Amino acid sequence: MNKEFIENQIDNPEELERLYRSQPAEFAAAFQDWAAAAPEHPAFYFWKARLEYTPQAKPQSNADWLWVIGAAVLTGVLVRLPDIFDLDPDFFYPRNLALLVLPVLMAYFLRPTLKSQRSWMLPALGVLIAALYINFLPDNSNEDVYFLACLHLPLFLWSLTGLSFLGENWRNDRQRLEFLRFNGDFFIMATLVLQAGGLLSLITIGLFELIGVSIGDWYFRNVMVMGAAAIPVLSTHWVRSNPKMINRLSPLIARIFTPLVLITLSVYLVAMVYSADTLFQDREALLLFNSVLIGVLALILFSVVEVAQSTSAKLQLHLLSALSLVTIAINTLALSAIVYRIFEWGLSPNRLAVLGGNVLFLIHLVMVAKALTSAARRGANLSGIESALVRFLPFYAGWTIVVTFLFPLIFWGGY
Repeated sequence: MNKEFIENQIDNPEELERLYRSQPAEFAAAFQDWAAAAPEHPAFYFWKARLEYTPQAKPQSNADWLWVIGAAVLTGVLVRLPDIFDLDPDFFYPRNLALLVLPVLMAYFLRPTLKSQRSWMLPALGVLIAALYINFLPDNSNEDVYFLACLHLPLFLWSLTGLSFLGENWRNDRQRLEFLRFNGDFFIMATLVLQAGGLLSLITIGLFELIGVSIGDWYFRNVMVMGAAAIPVLSTHWVRSNPKMINRLSPLIARIFTPLVLITLSVYLVAMVYSADTLFQDREALLLFNSVLIGVLALILFSVVEVAQSTSAKLQLHLLSALSLVTIAINTLALSAIVYRIFEWGLSPNRLAVLGGNVLFLIHLVMVAKALTSAARRGANLSGIESALVRFLPFYAGWTIVVTFLFPLIFWGGY
């Protein structure tokens, strides 16, 4: 890109914007060369202000940090309730761990709009119903429906967290896209904090071991557990108050892992042709396969969010299109294995839950793949990708409600 290219497109603001988003550093250099010869052009002042503008980080008041630290400490104390009141951890944690952590995140997002009753009423009601419902389920950990309810309850609560994030803009596609982007940034930040905390814990325990003092058990119960429980709210606050800290890392991770996962899945798909019997016969292999599938779908959504938000690079679009198509093929194979198992051994809550989830994944992947292919081949507007990403999210939330609240009523005692 050179100054002549800028000069030829100076009266085409849409093309300039596209160039800036796809190659910001090259655009800035070419613009500086062009601007030296045309300092009086009207576009000069606009682009000079845009290229030189540095957004200021939102100042954090002492009250904000006191609230976050208080919420983190409260979450840590709540997680230790079984030790404090001698409760059965096998009963307490599967049912209540998510109920102790995620409502704090909801409160974090709802805090600025607390005066708006409509913004917090539905999340608060959802948490109350979930808490009463899950704790009154019969204490029978051998039942599949109990396991499914406990597994899907955090997903339902995360849907309520998303509703809290969106507030009164819950119908807005751009705001839903921001929530998806927050998910990726939050995962990166929480992983970094968890790794740093784990390293600090190893160093601390090791130092005390050197002087003959064993603090491992005490440290795990009183520091590591409480610290791990505090990670979600602390990570959320760091992501929200310092967006630039993660925004540069997220696109890099997406660009690196997209081609690597594409190559891995392509090779795996070929290998599956020669060992498909394992997937159809081995229940554990199918469960692991679906876990990998969920992870790949999450990577696709996260990577597409970055493309839709920050760039129109065709190479990344083509890579994501190929990855989504390969994942569709793998998902179809998983669906075939699930249907086979249903016909061979009958319907069960687990098989129905996995079937429903895989059908949702497949439909969503097809929508995303279609939008990606259109954008990559014909240069279609990226808003089509955004719509494909976010408008299907309520169906995931609806499925978590079905599995969490209706499966126990339908299947309990029947299988």
